[in-house]
Amino acid sequence: MLTELALALTLAQPGLDDRTTVAATLAGGKLVPSPAGIYAGLYNIGDTPAGYAEMADVLGLTPSIVLAFHDWNGAGIEAPKPVLQDLLAPMEGEITGSVLGFAEQIARHGSVLALVWDPITYLVEHPGYTFLPGGPNSPITFDDVLGGVYDDYIRTVARQIKAFGGPIMISPFGEYNVIGFCAFGRDGNEFILTANGGDLTGQHGDPSIPDGPERVRDTHRHIVDIFNEENVTNVTWFMYSHSAYLNPADLDPAELAVLDLVHPRHYYPGDAYVDWIGNSAYVSNDDPELDLGYAIGHVIDAYNAMGVDKPFFLTEFGVTESGGDSRADRITRLLTQEVPRFPSIRAATFADAPLFEAFFQIPDLASNPDEAKAYRSGTRDSGLYTTRLRVRR
Repeated sequence: MLTELALALTLAQPGLDDRTTVAATLAGGKLVPSPAGIYAGLYNIGDTPAGYAEMADVLGLTPSIVLAFHDWNGAGIEAPKPVLQDLLAPMEGEITGSVLGFAEQIARHGSVLALVWDPITYLVEHPGYTFLPGGPNSPITFDDVLGGVYDDYIRTVARQIKAFGGPIMISPFGEYNVIGFCAFGRDGNEFILTANGGDLTGQHGDPSIPDGPERVRDTHRHIVDIFNEENVTNVTWFMYSHSAYLNPADLDPAELAVLDLVHPRHYYPGDAYVDWIGNSAYVSNDDPELDLGYAIGHVIDAYNAMGVDKPFFLTEFGVTESGGDSRADRITRLLTQEVPRFPSIRAATFADAPLFEAFFQIPDLASNPDEAKAYRSGTRDSGLYTTRLRVRR
């Protein structure tokens, strides 16, 4: 049964307080694309739920989807042992409520939490990178996850989500291809270009499949299988890769040489395990060549060639700024001209958080009235976007 769950008033709803006039808590099921348009949402780290309320109040848009992170390990990426945190623990950047508490709050406004629930987040030690998944100091390993060490934890979270009852989106990895690049070697913690011995296919599972992507694929399947055993039916599973994935213009010669080993066909767990596919997509305010086609075109072509017919989700999505010019025109062009070029795009969560402004040259939308107006016009007034979620039960 297909049900449209959010009300038309959601476009003008306020944030997380008693001023709201709509309290339509979403019922469980899987999120499906809407014929009314592309879901307009928020990507936020560090100040959710404040960022959610800001988008509702300042931009006049209640996000349909809110993308946020909550790692399995709550002890920090350099801790010698993991401290597992379930979804009743505080979410990242939020000390007054749990992950599922926030999901419940936004569900009352017709919004769904898209959670990157990552087991493998730790330091990597190889040239050219400082923070990436991988490295010998991982507190959680692929072998332990696949060997059942964390099955009870996975079941606990599955049961919490089942009891929550509302729809929730989950990706077991943030930017799966980055994880896979660093999941080679005997223990699954070596970078593809520096893996000892150069054996890139014989250290895990099927010797005809590259080990890094195979470990990521198998872990995704393992998690979903446990959720299915627990009869959890209110999770929409998604997977996404990083901006400019597969784009030869974005790679150095060494990376180009191994590009086929990290192709999506090696990661893809199968249609039964994935409801949405996606990609991070950052475009430049200064360089016209770094447009949306640069960021996602090769990935969409790859999935099309694989015969994968899933709705596409722009997850970590935004306009970077290396100069001081307003991004207003760039935001307008991105939302109203570039996104519609790709009909498979059915959801987009725009990056908007103080963390992004401080570290990634993505200014807070509310800090620039012209940019806020451009985003508001591009989403609310263009007729291309919607906040009316549809769920299949």
